[in-house]
Amino acid sequence: MNLRLTKRLLIDITFFITAITACYEAINNKVKRHQIETLLAAEDWHEHYKNKKTSRKVLSESQLIEHQHELQTAIALTYANYDVLFAPKGLFQRHQKRFDIYLIRDHIIIEADLKTITSKNPDTIANRVKSGSEQATRLVIDIQSDIHYKLLIDGLRSGCQKIN
Repeated sequence: MNLRLTKRLLIDITFFITAITACYEAINNKVKRHQIETLLAAEDWHEHYKNKKTSRKVLSESQLIEHQHELQTAIALTYANYDVLFAPKGLFQRHQKRFDIYLIRDHIIIEADLKTITSKNPDTIANRVKSGSEQATRLVIDIQSDIHYKLLIDGLRSGCQKIN
């Protein structure tokens, strides 16, 4: 039975890689939009949330999202008019984790890593930004702290400076 499950997973990953590649390589915005609609309409996705106002969705390959804070951030992104597609687990080897999600709007797909910051310490914030930048070129940072805005800016600035 495990062999059957593994085989299905490989088929799903193959479909996903083919579909996402088609989205990136589409010639014009109309074709890209169609490819993205096809990708999002696939029956393999589990819908975690659908925003009633924007009709944007949070999708993943399974019913389980590893970190609850990532789901909460993804839901918030639907209010910013993005569909959020969690990167399938089989896309990367365990030690190769690169990014968490695809942000999707119209003909645009953006790979991003999700970071939730609950600390009031600017050094901790800087370290979270730096670690996220090692995984992806774009970060979505959800600040869930009552940190003073000047300290937050110091932490973010320090984290961004350490990237270079």
